[in-house]
Amino acid sequence: MKKLLVLLLSLAILFLFEAGTYAADPSFSIYPSKGVVTVGKTFTVDVLIDSAGLDIAQARATLLFDPTMVKVVKPEYNASLFCSYPTDQLSVDNKYGVVMLTGFCQTGTDTLYKTVGGADVFARVKFEVKKAGTIKLEWNHDGTNKDFMSVIMKNGSPPTNALTKKPATATYTTSGTGSTPTPTFPNTAVSFSWGALAAGILLISAGWLYLALGKRSKSKMRTVVLYD
Repeated sequence: MKKLLVLLLSLAILFLFEAGTYAADPSFSIYPSKGVVTVGKTFTVDVLIDSAGLDIAQARATLLFDPTMVKVVKPEYNASLFCSYPTDQLSVDNKYGVVMLTGFCQTGTDTLYKTVGGADVFARVKFEVKKAGTIKLEWNHDGTNKDFMSVIMKNGSPPTNALTKKPATATYTTSGTGSTPTPTFPNTAVSFSWGALAAGILLISAGWLYLALGKRSKSKMRTVVLYD
């Protein structure tokens, strides 16, 4: 009887461990998710992806923003994560406030994407602040794999969308032109360089975030052509 109880307890612990390891769903996030930016200046955010242990055939990140507040200056994708980045699934529209980047691998042919360790930098977007106010970067997401909807398609026949929850909105406040505000940083599990912080970076810089988040030595950020 005791042996049976020990066996059942061991199985229960193993089940809980496995459930805890893989409980998280695939996700997108924006880093930093909040902060202070300066009118007339630029700031950079990273779009992070975590496959939660699943093999991913396609990922499409679509951010919505107020074009009267900010404009996209330089969008880039991380060419090391996915096999291709279809041009018909890459879009920047500073008139309507949309930026979309997509990575794709062919199921059954290519090596599918899977996050190893912490979240990867899927894309990097530089914005220019046009006027004072509250800036929000929101996700276009309704759980379906429709045009311009954010998705993370897990391997299957056919692949299905594993991004079931809408990612969190990122919110930033502005300071006036010429002032030097104290930057604020999000409480995040993603590590970052305190040395870079001490160097006096206002909010984010592409180089600092690359050192902090671009953990893959083969990572290559490639710029997307802008269309106003």
